[in-house]
Amino acid sequence: DETLADGTTVLHKLASMNANEYDPNDKLNKARILLSAGLKTNLVDAYGSTALHVAVKNDDLKFIKFLLASGAKLDDKDNRGKTPYDVAVMNGRRMVQGLLDQFKDEGMAALVNSKKKRKISIS
Repeated sequence: DETLADGTTVLHKLASMNANEYDPNDKLNKARILLSAGLKTNLVDAYGSTALHVAVKNDDLKFIKFLLASGAKLDDKDNRGKTPYDVAVMNGRRMVQGLLDQFKDEGMAALVNSKKKRKISIS
């Protein structure tokens, strides 16, 4: 079983952590190892949240990009019926909203082009 006692996965734990200030790539390296060992990107925790939901809530653009590149799904809903985009809106994560919108429109190209300025709708 890939789920920990608290209903999360190690990928959820990584998504909830701040990047190591001494080695900001350490978190990504650990996640790469987990995924290469077979951990699935879209596993849900006890709340129905994926690691992408958690990374969005924590406003971690680098980890969000990593998860999207690794196959995280934009349309997965948690137990409250919220997608990662909904979580971004609820938490005022405007940069994340822009990235997710761009990814929805452009796919993987958005991860390369995400530094381009994009008008973000505030509706």
